[in-house]
This record gives sequence, C-alpha cells and structure tokens, in this order.
Amino acid sequence: MRSYTIAIQALILLIIIPAYANLIRGRGAKQVLPQVTLLVSASLFVFWVLYVFGLPISIPFYVWLGVINVLLIAQFWAYAADIHNPDEGKRLFAFIAAGASIGSLIGAQISGRLFGLLGAEGLMLIVAVMLLASMWLPRILGMQSKKQQQVLHDARSAKAGFDTIIHSRYLIAIAVFVILLNCVNTTGEYILAKWVQTYAQQAPDIKVFVGEFYSNFYTWVNLCSMLIQLFFVSRIFRLFHVHGALIVLPFVALIGYGMATFIPIFTLFQVIKIAENSIDYSLQNTARHALFLPLSQQQIYEGKTVIDALCWRIGDLVHVGIVFIGFQLFNLDYQSFAAINFFISIIWVACAIRLANQHKQRLSEHTSVVKEIALTTNRDA
Repeated sequence: MRSYTIAIQALILLIIIPAYANLIRGRGAKQVLPQVTLLVSASLFVFWVLYVFGLPISIPFYVWLGVINVLLIAQFWAYAADIHNPDEGKRLFAFIAAGASIGSLIGAQISGRLFGLLGAEGLMLIVAVMLLASMWLPRILGMQSKKQQQVLHDARSAKAGFDTIIHSRYLIAIAVFVILLNCVNTTGEYILAKWVQTYAQQAPDIKVFVGEFYSNFYTWVNLCSMLIQLFFVSRIFRLFHVHGALIVLPFVALIGYGMATFIPIFTLFQVIKIAENSIDYSLQNTARHALFLPLSQQQIYEGKTVIDALCWRIGDLVHVGIVFIGFQLFNLDYQSFAAINFFISIIWVACAIRLANQHKQRLSEHTSVVKEIALTTNRDA
C-alpha cells in the first residue's frame, strides 16, 4: 500500500507542479507563497472535519501528507535561497537547518505528549493554526529578493516548471543527484529492515526486539544529526564550500555499502546506516538546499519545486522497482541488495563530482555578474 501511495503522490505532483509554476509566473512568488500555505491549512481543516465525522481518511491523508511535506519544505528553502545571496547562504543555511533539526526533535516530543491528551483531531487543529500563523512571517520580516528577476519562460503552459529544468544542465544534474540520493537511502533502509527481520526471528519477542532496535537506532541518528548540524556543517562550508560538502555523503555511501557487500556484519552495517542518515539529515540536506543560491528567482522556485517534490518521489519509485524485481523475481537477500546499492553509489559519486564542478562554475559566474553590476552602478553614480 505504501508503494501504491508513493506512485499516487508522484502522479498528483505531475499535476500540481505546472499549476504552481504558472502561479509563480503570473503572480510572483511574493503573492503565491502565503496563498499556498493558506490552501494547505484549509485542506487540513477539511481533513479534520472528515475525521471528526468518522469518515475513512487514512490513505487520502497519507497521500496528502506526502505531497505537502515535500511542497512546503521546497517552498521554504526556495524562499531562503531567494532572499540570501551565495555568501550569506553559505554562512546562514547551516544555522537555519539547525533550527529545523532542533524543531523536529522538540516537535516529536511535544506531539507524542499531546497525542494522548488531544488525539489526532486536536493535533490537526494545532498544526492548521500554526500554518496560518507562519504564512504572515515573510511579510512581517519584509526581506526582499536578492536574485535576478530574469524571466526565462514567461508563457503559461502545461509543462511549466519542467521546461525550466530541461533548459538547464545544472538543474538536470541536481535532479539526477536527488533521485540517486533518495534511491540509495531508501534501499539502504530496506536492507536494514531485512537484516533486523532476520535477527528478530531469533529473539524471544519479535515485536519487542524490532521496537527497541529502531528506538535506539533513530535516537542515535537524531543525536548525531543534530551534533553534526550544530558543530560541523558551518565549518565544513567555510573550509570546503558547498561543492566540497556535496560529495561527502556519496563517498560515505560508497564505502559503507562496499563494506556491507564484502564484510556483511550486522553491527557494522548499523553503524554505517547511522552515519549515512546523520550526514544526510544534516550536512547533505543543507548543501542540497544551498545549490540553488546562485540561480535566478524563477529557476529557484520552479526548479526547486520540481526537484525536491517530484524527483524525490521518483527516487522512491526507483527504489520500489529495485526491491520488486530483486525480491519477487530473483529472491535476493540483504547482502545482494547491498551490492546493488554499492554499484548505484559509484554512479552517485560520479554525478556528485560533476555537480560539484558545475556549482563551482555557477558560483564563479554569479560572482562575476554581481561585480559587473556593482561597477556599472558605481560608474552611473
């Protein structure tokens, strides 16, 4: 059922993305961003009403949640990339992402406690109100765009957003990178689950073993992720820049899945997955958002929505295809899937190096344009 819902989410995003891109082209990001947040909040109120009346909303709600999760996060980071130049973004994005890490940790604790008091319907109302409150923040802060108001494709069309990706090799490289990233990570989660399942068969109580394992696993992942975000990401950005930080996770995945293929030890793989997920949620996540800093406003909003929403779900679908073929047709074990991830990681490393070089070139071009504009302004003055 989860696989089917991922496919449904991808189909829905194929419809939503052109509509969103056309709104950005027609009205501008300043007007569209609060309207999208308002629409999401209103739809959550609708789900609340349906849930209170006892209607079956579980699958539609899961599909909706998967769509708005990627859409709202992409919109937020697009706004952050729009109002900061590359130098500011390199300094501030690590701290912004640290706020997200701390917020997710606190949010998980608060929601866990409130669920027992208010239930699902109470949490829906709280989130809807919080979304309504957040839609006014950009206007209150009054931060203006620092990007070129370059209109690459001003005509409205059914392929709006996708044409922005197609006409940019840089955005295509980011799209391929994101697909491979999500494919490797989700396949790794599947390998871990299969391995846990094998060991759980030997335990006195399977459910207790699985519950305790994942509780400890995600505790370590969240802790390491927050520590990396708070103490290392900004320093890595300062020393190696965004293009240097970008290639860390692909190399970690390559080494990790290589070890899992040739040295299949469960405890070792657990450490590998903790390292992979921690770096993904912290350093990799921040670097991925910073890739859009040297782009124009249209490329940021349209390109980031397509890549962070649809391409992320395509990575999920590729993973589902790998698992279906590997398990149903060839009955592969977890070690064989680790070997598949190892070979995908080789491709991912090559893609990451190419993307890092393209980002470095883009950053150089952006710096040259900014200097030229500043010289022109000074001459005119």
